Amino acid sequence: MEKYVKAFEQPEESNESIIQPLVFGETLIGTEYKYFEFMGYSKYTKDWQKNSHYTTTKGESQTFSNKVTTTWGDVSVSYSHSEGVTRTIPADASRWSRLAGYADLKIERFKITQPSFGTIYTTKVTKLNLYTDVKYK
Repeated sequence: MEKYVKAFEQPEESNESIIQPLVFGETLIGTEYKYFEFMGYSKYTKDWQKNSHYTTTKGESQTFSNKVTTTWGDVSVSYSHSEGVTRTIPADASRWSRLAGYADLKIERFKITQPSFGTIYTTKVTKLNLYTDVKYK
């Protein structure tokens, strides 16, 4: 059952590419959008600092993850992000800050009826936009 749910929720990430769930009555129950949702702190700023700016370097890669609250309960979301360009992000030097990851998310809740397993509910998360920005204390 877990393989079927994984193949449905994340078909492009599933190593079980042969497994295709036999789905009857897939129904979209609802959709929620979350904008600029906090996803976690950058691994490059482990402590709060009073900086006037932060510089990210092209090719830097990091992973962000967090739980996002929805109408249907908490959903775990994670993503890896690699900087495309070197850039400077301004910050207020009078305030404690850290770099953080943010995302715009589309969250869909489905009811799936399968002959072998009955009815299950699953949530799909689509990352629409990814950001690295300053978070203040």
